[in-house]
Amino acid sequence: YSDHSYSFVHLDCDLASSYITCLEFFYPRMNQGGYILFDEYLDPIYTIATEAIDKFFEDKPEKPIKIERDNYIKYYIQKA
Repeated sequence: YSDHSYSFVHLDCDLASSYITCLEFFYPRMNQGGYILFDEYLDPIYTIATEAIDKFFEDKPEKPIKIERDNYIKYYIQKA
């Protein structure tokens, strides 16, 4: 599906290497204004996932944004 573009992607990868692989694939294919939702961002069990996401976005304009509802906290970016 490398010839497709995306408006919403939900990543639930657990592993740092999987997050990097997915972000390298999806990020350049995201529509402007599209969302990537992260399952493990800032989860104390999956600190390597957070590190991988932060490293990927360190040279990009987007930074993870917190969303909270019904005692659930997740993070996402919106493609600039």
